[in-house]
Amino acid sequence: MSFIDIIFLLDLIILFLEKNNVIRALIFFNIKASPILRIYNFLFSCRVFGFACLLIPLIACISFSPKFERFFGVQNCTDGKLRGYCQEQGIKSYLKILYHYYHHLWIMGLTFLIFCGITPFLLIKNNLFNAILLIVNSLATIPLLLYSLFYVETQTNYFNRLIYLYPNSNYLILNRKKDIAIVKENNLDLPLYFLVKLQKKSSKKGKIIDVSHNLSDIVYAFEHSAYLLDENTPKEPVTSNNVPISALNVDQNQSMYKPHKD
Repeated sequence: MSFIDIIFLLDLIILFLEKNNVIRALIFFNIKASPILRIYNFLFSCRVFGFACLLIPLIACISFSPKFERFFGVQNCTDGKLRGYCQEQGIKSYLKILYHYYHHLWIMGLTFLIFCGITPFLLIKNNLFNAILLIVNSLATIPLLLYSLFYVETQTNYFNRLIYLYPNSNYLILNRKKDIAIVKENNLDLPLYFLVKLQKKSSKKGKIIDVSHNLSDIVYAFEHSAYLLDENTPKEPVTSNNVPISALNVDQNQSMYKPHKD
């Protein structure tokens, strides 16, 4: 949830506690409310909303009509990015502006009026469109709160995961020798490479024993796989810069390369 959404939830709490004079205790600004309220009622009125809606067909016509194609163009830049003016982007950007105006800016205005001592019930009574905005934003924000409470995002753990290397799978075999293979994940925005220990030499099923976004890390482990996979061979500790850590001993949250600390 954004900070604005949290502020709006606090506004809703104040709305339900209004009878307990909570708003009066929160008045921070000694400002005459009448001119501010008039400005607020104008900015969030049916007339302004109607004018904004009238612009939607016009912008949509510019965005999708072939008559305006000559005024737009996007170019490849030397830094690998696309820059310019996209015809189809106009209607998307305008709808985004309307969302920020009637969600973020409206919440900021509502909060300011509350701290000036104007009760939300007074705002609803004098401005029917404000009541509609209150209902719509409440229906949008409260489910977002419930969604945010249960949302989780963690780093994917690839180590020891079994994968299938069939031709139509999401994995591309870059190199292979005996029962060890370098595999690339095809469906990620940032390239990810695996060192896979196959169950058999001809098997299409294997276990991930190392992972890195740097292909050179996996190539090193691939070239030294016999040494790294031999449990009877003693491993020397890492003592210099850019020396790969054993694929079997690396921590799951570390890169294969470990910076040396003097």
